Amino acid sequence: MLKFHFKISIFIILLQIFLLVVLMNNLIMTQWGYYRQFSSESLDVFLSLLIFILSLLSIVAIRQLYKNSRYLQQYETEKLTFKHISEQNRLYREHKHDLKNHLAVISTLVKKNDLEELNSYLTYYSATLDENMIYVNTGIKELDALLYNKLNQARESDIIVEFTCNSKIKVHPRYIVDLIALMSNALDNAIDACDALESHEKRVLKVVLDCDPLDYYFYLANTCPQRFLENLFCDKEREIFQKPEKGQGLPIIRRIVKRFGGEAEWSTNEGLVELSLEIPRFRLEGSS
Repeated sequence: MLKFHFKISIFIILLQIFLLVVLMNNLIMTQWGYYRQFSSESLDVFLSLLIFILSLLSIVAIRQLYKNSRYLQQYETEKLTFKHISEQNRLYREHKHDLKNHLAVISTLVKKNDLEELNSYLTYYSATLDENMIYVNTGIKELDALLYNKLNQARESDIIVEFTCNSKIKVHPRYIVDLIALMSNALDNAIDACDALESHEKRVLKVVLDCDPLDYYFYLANTCPQRFLENLFCDKEREIFQKPEKGQGLPIIRRIVKRFGGEAEWSTNEGLVELSLEIPRFRLEGSS
Protein backbone atom coordinates (compact mmCIF):
# COMPACT_ATOMS: atom_id res chain seq x y z
CA MET A 1 0.00 0.00 0.00
CA LEU A 2 2.84 2.38 0.83
CA LYS A 3 4.52 1.72 -2.53
CA PHE A 4 1.20 2.25 -4.32
CA HIS A 5 0.65 5.68 -2.73
CA PHE A 6 4.26 6.59 -3.47
CA LYS A 7 3.86 5.73 -7.17
CA ILE A 8 0.60 7.69 -7.35
CA SER A 9 2.26 10.72 -5.76
CA ILE A 10 5.17 10.60 -8.21
CA PHE A 11 2.77 10.27 -11.15
CA ILE A 12 0.68 13.26 -10.03
CA ILE A 13 3.75 15.43 -9.50
CA LEU A 14 5.21 14.52 -12.90
CA LEU A 15 1.86 15.22 -14.55
CA GLN A 16 1.75 18.61 -12.82
CA ILE A 17 5.21 19.46 -14.11
CA PHE A 18 4.25 18.43 -17.64
CA LEU A 19 1.08 20.53 -17.61
CA LEU A 20 2.95 23.51 -16.18
CA VAL A 21 5.44 23.28 -19.03
CA VAL A 22 2.60 23.12 -21.56
CA LEU A 23 0.83 26.07 -19.92
CA MET A 24 3.95 28.23 -19.75
CA ASN A 25 4.84 27.38 -23.33
CA ASN A 26 1.34 28.29 -24.49
CA LEU A 27 1.38 31.60 -22.60
CA ILE A 28 4.81 32.58 -23.92
CA MET A 29 4.02 31.64 -27.51
CA THR A 30 0.70 33.46 -27.35
CA GLN A 31 2.27 36.56 -25.78
CA TRP A 32 4.89 36.82 -28.49
CA GLY A 33 2.37 36.15 -31.20
CA TYR A 34 4.04 33.11 -32.71
CA TYR A 35 0.68 31.46 -33.17
CA ARG A 36 -2.94 31.82 -32.21
CA GLN A 37 -4.63 28.68 -31.08
CA PHE A 38 -8.38 28.45 -31.20
CA SER A 39 -9.88 29.16 -27.78
CA SER A 40 -6.42 29.84 -26.34
CA GLU A 41 -7.89 31.54 -23.26
CA SER A 42 -10.16 28.57 -22.59
CA LEU A 43 -7.21 26.18 -22.86
CA ASP A 44 -5.20 28.28 -20.39
CA VAL A 45 -8.10 28.30 -17.92
CA PHE A 46 -8.56 24.54 -18.33
CA LEU A 47 -4.85 23.82 -17.77
CA SER A 48 -4.72 26.14 -14.76
CA LEU A 49 -7.77 24.48 -13.22
CA LEU A 50 -6.36 21.02 -13.89
CA ILE A 51 -3.02 21.94 -12.30
CA PHE A 52 -4.85 23.34 -9.26
CA ILE A 53 -6.83 20.10 -8.87
CA LEU A 54 -3.66 18.03 -9.23
CA SER A 55 -2.00 20.20 -6.56
CA LEU A 56 -4.82 19.39 -4.15
CA LEU A 57 -4.48 15.71 -5.01
CA SER A 58 -0.73 15.95 -4.38
CA ILE A 59 -1.37 17.32 -0.91
CA VAL A 60 -3.78 14.47 -0.17
CA ALA A 61 -1.33 11.87 -1.54
CA ILE A 62 1.61 13.27 0.43
CA ARG A 63 -0.51 13.37 3.59
CA GLN A 64 -1.51 9.75 3.01
CA LEU A 65 2.15 8.82 2.49
CA TYR A 66 3.03 10.44 5.80
CA LYS A 67 0.21 8.62 7.60
CA ASN A 68 1.23 5.30 6.04
CA SER A 69 4.85 5.81 7.09
CA ARG A 70 3.71 6.48 10.66
CA TYR A 71 1.51 3.37 10.59
CA LEU A 72 4.48 1.36 9.31
CA GLN A 73 6.66 2.62 12.15
CA GLN A 74 3.94 1.82 14.67
CA TYR A 75 3.60 -1.64 13.15
CA GLU A 76 7.33 -2.24 13.59
CA THR A 77 7.04 -1.07 17.20
CA GLU A 78 4.07 -3.34 17.88
CA LYS A 79 5.96 -6.22 16.27
CA LEU A 80 8.82 -5.61 18.69
CA THR A 81 6.34 -5.55 21.58
CA PHE A 82 4.83 -8.86 20.47
CA LYS A 83 8.28 -10.40 20.12
CA HIS A 84 9.11 -9.16 23.62
CA ILE A 85 5.94 -10.72 25.04
CA SER A 86 6.62 -14.01 23.25
CA GLU A 87 10.17 -14.09 24.58
CA GLN A 88 8.97 -13.33 28.10
CA ASN A 89 6.43 -16.14 27.85
CA ARG A 90 9.11 -18.56 26.65
CA LEU A 91 11.42 -17.59 29.51
CA TYR A 92 8.56 -17.94 31.98
CA ARG A 93 7.84 -21.45 30.77
CA GLU A 94 11.51 -22.43 30.93
CA HIS A 95 11.89 -20.88 34.36
CA LYS A 96 8.76 -22.62 35.64
CA HIS A 97 10.10 -25.98 34.42
CA ASP A 98 13.59 -25.35 35.82
CA LEU A 99 12.22 -24.03 39.09
CA LYS A 100 10.70 -27.41 39.93
CA ASN A 101 14.09 -29.05 39.44
CA HIS A 102 15.85 -26.38 41.49
CA LEU A 103 13.31 -26.71 44.30
CA ALA A 104 13.86 -30.47 44.32
CA VAL A 105 17.62 -29.94 44.71
CA ILE A 106 17.10 -27.32 47.42
CA SER A 107 14.68 -29.61 49.28
CA THR A 108 17.21 -32.44 49.20
CA LEU A 109 19.99 -30.20 50.54
CA VAL A 110 17.72 -28.92 53.33
CA LYS A 111 16.81 -32.46 54.35
CA LYS A 112 20.51 -33.32 54.50
CA ASN A 113 21.09 -30.13 56.50
CA ASP A 114 23.98 -29.31 54.16
CA LEU A 115 23.79 -25.54 54.61
CA GLU A 116 27.16 -24.78 53.04
CA GLU A 117 26.28 -26.61 49.85
CA LEU A 118 22.81 -25.04 49.91
CA ASN A 119 24.29 -21.55 50.16
CA SER A 120 26.67 -22.25 47.27
CA TYR A 121 23.84 -23.61 45.14
CA LEU A 122 21.58 -20.60 45.82
CA THR A 123 24.43 -18.21 45.03
CA TYR A 124 25.07 -20.00 41.75
CA TYR A 125 21.36 -20.05 40.90
CA SER A 126 20.99 -16.34 41.62
CA ALA A 127 24.04 -15.51 39.48
CA THR A 128 22.66 -17.63 36.63
CA LEU A 129 19.36 -15.77 36.74
CA ASP A 130 21.12 -12.40 36.65
CA GLU A 131 23.24 -13.54 33.72
CA ASN A 132 20.40 -14.94 31.63
CA MET A 133 17.73 -12.35 32.34
CA ILE A 134 17.68 -8.71 31.28
CA TYR A 135 15.27 -6.64 33.34
CA VAL A 136 13.98 -3.66 31.40
CA ASN A 137 11.40 -1.29 32.85
CA THR A 138 11.62 2.24 31.47
CA GLY A 139 7.95 3.05 31.88
CA ILE A 140 7.30 2.80 28.12
CA LYS A 141 6.32 -0.64 26.84
CA GLU A 142 7.52 0.08 23.29
CA LEU A 143 10.95 1.17 24.52
CA ASP A 144 11.09 -1.83 26.87
CA ALA A 145 10.46 -4.15 23.92
CA LEU A 146 13.10 -2.45 21.79
CA LEU A 147 15.77 -2.50 24.50
CA TYR A 148 15.01 -6.08 25.47
CA ASN A 149 15.33 -7.33 21.89
CA LYS A 150 18.41 -5.27 21.00
CA LEU A 151 20.25 -6.16 24.21
CA ASN A 152 19.47 -9.84 23.75
CA GLN A 153 20.66 -9.55 20.15
CA ALA A 154 23.91 -8.11 21.50
CA ARG A 155 24.28 -10.98 23.97
CA GLU A 156 23.76 -13.50 21.20
CA SER A 157 26.76 -11.88 19.46
CA ASP A 158 28.92 -12.49 22.57
CA ILE A 159 28.76 -8.84 23.63
CA ILE A 160 28.96 -8.08 27.35
CA VAL A 161 25.85 -6.02 28.07
CA GLU A 162 25.45 -3.59 30.97
CA PHE A 163 22.06 -1.91 31.24
CA THR A 164 21.00 0.64 33.85
CA CYS A 165 17.74 2.56 34.07
CA ASN A 166 17.85 5.07 36.91
CA SER A 167 14.47 6.65 36.28
CA LYS A 168 11.18 6.09 34.50
CA ILE A 169 10.64 7.93 31.23
CA LYS A 170 7.48 9.77 30.25
CA VAL A 171 6.86 10.45 26.58
CA HIS A 172 3.92 12.01 24.80
CA PRO A 173 2.23 9.36 22.59
CA ARG A 174 3.00 11.28 19.40
CA TYR A 175 6.73 11.20 20.17
CA ILE A 176 7.05 7.47 20.96
CA VAL A 177 7.88 6.57 17.35
CA ASP A 178 10.60 9.24 17.26
CA LEU A 179 12.13 7.95 20.51
CA ILE A 180 12.06 4.38 19.19
CA ALA A 181 13.76 5.48 15.95
CA LEU A 182 16.39 7.37 17.95
CA MET A 183 17.26 4.49 20.28
CA SER A 184 17.01 1.86 17.54
CA ASN A 185 19.58 3.64 15.37
CA ALA A 186 21.88 4.30 18.33
CA LEU A 187 21.77 0.65 19.43
CA ASP A 188 22.22 -0.67 15.89
CA ASN A 189 25.29 1.54 15.47
CA ALA A 190 26.79 0.31 18.73
CA ILE A 191 26.08 -3.37 18.04
CA ASP A 192 27.48 -3.12 14.50
CA ALA A 193 30.66 -1.50 15.86
CA CYS A 194 31.08 -4.36 18.35
CA ASP A 195 30.44 -6.94 15.61
CA ALA A 196 33.26 -5.36 13.57
CA LEU A 197 35.78 -6.43 16.25
CA GLU A 198 37.82 -9.60 15.87
CA SER A 199 36.47 -12.65 17.67
CA HIS A 200 39.24 -12.59 20.29
CA GLU A 201 38.68 -8.92 21.18
CA LYS A 202 36.51 -7.90 24.11
CA ARG A 203 33.05 -6.65 23.16
CA VAL A 204 31.20 -4.37 25.55
CA LEU A 205 27.94 -2.43 25.30
CA LYS A 206 26.77 -0.11 28.08
CA VAL A 207 23.38 1.58 28.11
CA VAL A 208 22.32 4.05 30.81
CA LEU A 209 19.01 5.94 31.01
CA ASP A 210 18.73 8.78 33.50
CA CYS A 211 17.10 12.15 34.04
CA ASP A 212 17.14 15.30 36.14
CA PRO A 213 14.36 17.89 36.62
CA LEU A 214 15.14 19.43 33.21
CA ASP A 215 16.48 16.76 30.85
CA TYR A 216 16.46 13.09 29.93
CA TYR A 217 19.88 11.49 29.38
CA PHE A 218 20.58 8.52 27.14
CA TYR A 219 24.13 7.22 27.36
CA LEU A 220 25.61 4.45 25.19
CA ALA A 221 29.20 3.24 25.22
CA ASN A 222 30.68 0.42 23.18
CA THR A 223 33.97 -1.04 22.07
CA CYS A 224 34.91 -0.77 18.41
CA PRO A 225 37.85 -1.34 16.06
CA GLN A 226 40.81 1.03 16.34
CA ARG A 227 40.16 2.40 12.86
CA PHE A 228 36.78 3.68 14.06
CA LEU A 229 38.44 5.54 16.92
CA GLU A 230 41.01 7.09 14.58
CA ASN A 231 38.32 8.35 12.21
CA LEU A 232 35.80 9.42 14.86
CA PHE A 233 36.44 13.14 14.57
CA CYS A 234 37.77 13.23 11.00
CA ASP A 235 34.35 13.53 9.39
CA LYS A 236 31.28 14.18 11.50
CA GLU A 237 28.95 12.86 8.84
CA ARG A 238 30.82 9.60 8.23
CA GLU A 239 28.95 6.44 9.17
CA ILE A 240 31.70 4.99 11.34
CA PHE A 241 29.49 3.01 13.64
CA GLN A 242 27.73 0.91 11.08
CA LYS A 243 27.92 -1.03 7.89
CA PRO A 244 27.18 1.01 4.76
CA GLU A 245 24.03 -0.91 3.98
CA LYS A 246 22.48 -0.07 7.34
CA GLY A 247 21.40 3.43 6.26
CA GLN A 248 21.79 6.89 7.65
CA GLY A 249 22.12 6.13 11.38
CA LEU A 250 24.05 9.15 12.62
CA PRO A 251 22.15 11.80 10.61
CA ILE A 252 18.87 10.31 11.88
CA ILE A 253 20.09 10.57 15.47
CA ARG A 254 21.22 14.17 14.98
CA ARG A 255 17.99 15.13 13.23
CA ILE A 256 15.70 13.69 15.92
CA VAL A 257 17.71 15.16 18.78
CA LYS A 258 17.79 18.57 17.05
CA ARG A 259 14.02 18.41 16.53
CA PHE A 260 13.57 18.12 20.29
CA GLY A 261 16.05 20.92 20.97
CA GLY A 262 18.54 18.53 22.57
CA GLU A 263 22.23 17.75 22.18
CA ALA A 264 24.14 14.74 20.86
CA GLU A 265 27.83 14.31 21.64
CA TRP A 266 30.35 11.61 20.69
CA SER A 267 33.59 11.04 22.55
CA THR A 268 36.16 8.33 23.33
CA ASN A 269 37.18 7.08 26.74
CA GLU A 270 39.46 4.14 27.54
CA GLY A 271 38.86 2.46 24.19
CA LEU A 272 35.10 3.03 24.26
CA VAL A 273 33.05 5.18 21.90
CA GLU A 274 30.56 7.12 24.01
CA LEU A 275 27.30 8.61 22.75
CA SER A 276 25.54 11.04 25.08
CA LEU A 277 22.05 12.24 24.18
CA GLU A 278 20.40 15.03 26.15
CA ILE A 279 16.75 15.87 25.47
CA PRO A 280 14.63 18.43 27.37
CA ARG A 281 11.92 16.75 29.40
CA PHE A 282 9.21 19.27 28.55
CA ARG A 283 9.73 18.66 24.82
CA LEU A 284 9.69 14.86 25.03
CA GLU A 285 6.75 14.83 27.43
CA GLY A 286 4.85 17.28 25.21
CA SER A 287 4.13 19.70 28.04
CA SER A 288 4.50 22.72 25.75
